[in-house]
Amino acid sequence: MENQKKVQTDIAEGMKRALGCEVIASNQTGPSPSYPYVSFTVTTPVVSDGKGWARDRDGREFKDLAQIWSFTVQSEDPFQAAQIALDAYEWLSTESGNLYLAERGIVVQGLGNIGNRDNLLSIQYEYREGFDVTFLLRHTSKETVFDVAGAIETIEFNKE
Repeated sequence: MENQKKVQTDIAEGMKRALGCEVIASNQTGPSPSYPYVSFTVTTPVVSDGKGWARDRDGREFKDLAQIWSFTVQSEDPFQAAQIALDAYEWLSTESGNLYLAERGIVVQGLGNIGNRDNLLSIQYEYREGFDVTFLLRHTSKETVFDVAGAIETIEFNKE
């Protein structure tokens, strides 16, 4: 399967460059960066389409599988949170983001609506805007069919 850490790093680094703020994985135990920042969660690692795998010329099986991510912008300012969410959405839906991702084998298959995800913390209010993205990733098997079944080295023909 695809290297998940590399996929997450590629997406986070590209988005960080485009937005100018930190982009981190959600649900970490470390401290959060200063506002504003974007967090993401891979909510659905594999969306199964129920179809089989294909095989390339080298005998390696592959399949394009969808993966759903949830992005949330956190800020102390409601207008800043909304603007960064719009900028992230734009980056994922326009040529600049799509070219960056395509060079890394990642395709944006679909974008959900931007919605309010505000959160009342125990001592302050955090403004949050977010949306979901469906990415399409090419997964390849670790072994080729030749690794599993072996290859015919030589063959002798019997003439009749």
